[in-house]
Amino acid sequence: MPREGREATKAQFDKLVTLLKKSPGNSERWYSEQANIDMGIIGKTLWRAEVVADPSLKIAATPKAIYNAAQKGNLRWPRIAAYAGISVGEARRLYEQAGNGAAPSNLTARGRQFDGVTTVKKTGGSGRRGAASAKAQPSGTSGRRGAASTKAQPSATTGRRAAGRRGTRAGASPK
Repeated sequence: MPREGREATKAQFDKLVTLLKKSPGNSERWYSEQANIDMGIIGKTLWRAEVVADPSLKIAATPKAIYNAAQKGNLRWPRIAAYAGISVGEARRLYEQAGNGAAPSNLTARGRQFDGVTTVKKTGGSGRRGAASAKAQPSGTSGRRGAASTKAQPSATTGRRAAGRRGTRAGASPK
């Protein structure tokens, strides 16, 4: 559901600009609480306020400038669009006008995986400690039940059973 119509008031925006000038580098949550701006709109409002507080952040709404900002790799599309004073769709269109193909989708979301490429080296298996191997997992399950049943067996080296699954009260028992 789009959040159209929800905007910070002029007084809230001005307070946010003042806060950015006095104490830059705080979290969105902190700015939201200090300026009394709803968390649902703090991102967009904060990015617009950053340009007002520091005019050197402004990006020209030209294909070359948008392409260069996207290639730096530290800005996502919503922030690039806010710095340029245009919409996200318009920013992506300008990127494509620069003649370098389709705009990458990796600038739209937070996280580790971008377009199927992982920035963290993957290890064998499922990547979780204690998880059952991929072969033992039935399709559509996480493998936690299979891993728990193997943990309940006595260890060959110590002869003791596992105390319980992590995150449960059974895990805290001293047995």
